[in-house]
Parts: sequence; C-alpha cells; structure tokens
Amino acid sequence: MARPVFYVGQSTNKVDFLKFLEQVKIEIGDIRPVLVYDNHPSHIKPLIVREYINNNFIPLRLPTYSCEFNSIEKVWS
Repeated sequence: MARPVFYVGQSTNKVDFLKFLEQVKIEIGDIRPVLVYDNHPSHIKPLIVREYINNNFIPLRLPTYSCEFNSIEKVWS
C-alpha cells in the first residue's frame, strides 16, 4: 500500500507550518501519522505548533546537525 508523503516546498514561519499541518490532517483523516521534521525554529519553538504536533501526529524529530537525513541538503551540496 502506497503511503502519501507531504512536504512544504518553501520556507515557513509558525503560521505557515501550522496551516500545512492542519491541511495534512484534513487530507489523511482520523489516523495519527508519523511526522518527520527538523529543528527549524518555526517547528519547535511555538507552543501552539508543538501541542498540535503532539496531539495529532507521532513526532519524529531529526537530530540536530543531521544533514544526511534531510533530503534538501543533497540539492545544496
């Protein structure tokens, strides 16, 4: 079974990131998917974003300085 992959194709702030997460939840429905994300300040600092992630997803935060796990890094190198 193919699983959908959602990604943000632009730089985001906390408002943009929260809108993205809300749209993902609408698309997938009631299941609680794994969310893989990095340590960008808009992902980890705002309390409203952290609470939304913890309540709606299974969070899997990438380790700090783990560029080998972040696919965009291959584009920049």
